Amino acid sequence: FDFIPETRQWALDAFDSWLEDSANPHRCFILTGPKASGKTSFLARLVRTRENKVLSYHFCRDDDYRFRDARLMLLSIIHQLTMQSPHYETRVREVLVEYSLSRSILMNEDCTLDFIFTELLLAPLSEIPVPETDRFVIAIDGIDCAYQ
Repeated sequence: FDFIPETRQWALDAFDSWLEDSANPHRCFILTGPKASGKTSFLARLVRTRENKVLSYHFCRDDDYRFRDARLMLLSIIHQLTMQSPHYETRVREVLVEYSLSRSILMNEDCTLDFIFTELLLAPLSEIPVPETDRFVIAIDGIDCAYQ
């Protein structure tokens, strides 16, 4: 992606303001808008220009099941986070061993999305030691396209 300078600068400014305001109680930054309003372009720019804060990202796509499958989305986010944090990777590996989980089991519908989200994403993520003043981002584009 090439970006026109200053394009959607207001959105980047709003994001940066949210990111830097440690007193802000809102833990989610949600950007909404009508179809084709530039949300994907904004997120792509954010991922490229704020790589020190965006730990993982996923771009859902209506036309490709691999990019709209919620299970694959969660596993992709988890994988990216394991590449960013050795502490997180260790915790995920411990959960995989504890529950005897393999890739094929994770892909099986018997392994619920709730379990993957709670045990492999949320719980290990909440255990990462991060100063309270720091904020990091998991960016998801087009989540309304995702399906189970």
